[in-house]
Amino acid sequence: MIRSARLTAFALLAIGAGLLLLSAYVSVVSLLAMDWPKTEGIIFTASATRTFGNLEKGSGFFGIDVKYRYTIRGLPFEGDHLHAVDLALIDQGTALGFVDDHPSGRLIDVYYDADDPGSALLLTGIPPSVFNLFLPSLIFQAVGASMLMRATARAM
Repeated sequence: MIRSARLTAFALLAIGAGLLLLSAYVSVVSLLAMDWPKTEGIIFTASATRTFGNLEKGSGFFGIDVKYRYTIRGLPFEGDHLHAVDLALIDQGTALGFVDDHPSGRLIDVYYDADDPGSALLLTGIPPSVFNLFLPSLIFQAVGASMLMRATARAM
């Protein structure tokens, strides 16, 4: 019994650590892209897609599928990234709001990597969806640590 509680605790701690590392990775990559130069582009398409949850109840997570065009030094490029790391972990209202605000043909700012102009994004900074990784990571770690402490105390 104590052994299975410890294994469960370690599993929860590992999941929490993985989510924490992923949120840190997304944050660092997003911060590095903040210094990218900006050019003008045009929205080709934008749509919201449900990635997880119950559509009928309006719950769950959504992603934004976006395609845009931009030109660097006379060369045409197409992009499909919203953030430096796209996570389909936003709410329906945010996703639909973005789509409504970015109809086909709208002029937009596009941030691109000067060393690789084919890499581009529309929004700089840390995406709000990082918190949808960070907060659960803390919960997994807290529950795992609590279970581990209880199992260790019982074993003594």
